Amino acid sequence: MAELSSQTLHIVARELNSELNDARTALEAFGEQQDNVALLRKCGEHLRSVHGALRISEVYGAALLVRREAAEQVGWLAGDEVGFCRRLHAAGKRVLYVPEARAVHHQRL
Repeated sequence: MAELSSQTLHIVARELNSELNDARTALEAFGEQQDNVALLRKCGEHLRSVHGALRISEVYGAALLVRREAAEQVGWLAGDEVGFCRRLHAAGKRVLYVPEARAVHHQRL
C-alpha cells in the first residue's frame, strides 16, 4: 500500500509541478505586459488545475471514459481504477477528472 501511495503521489507531484511552472510563466509574462489580461487569465486557469489536482490523489469511479486504443495499450480496467490510471500515466497518457461530467445508468428491466 505504501508503494501505491508513493507512486500516486509521484504522478500528482509531476502534474502539479508542470501546472505551477506554467502558472508562474504566465504571471511573469503578465508582469512585463500588464495590459495583456489574457496572461493573467491563463495563470488563473493553471492555478485552478492545481486546486483540482490537490483535491484528489487517486481516481476511483463508477464511470470512466477512455479511448479504446489507450485501454488496449495498457490493459483493460478489470476493477482496479487506481492501477489502471497508473498504467495510463506510465504510458504517457493523461488522466483528467471532470467534476461537471455526469453518467446515467439505465437498468434493464
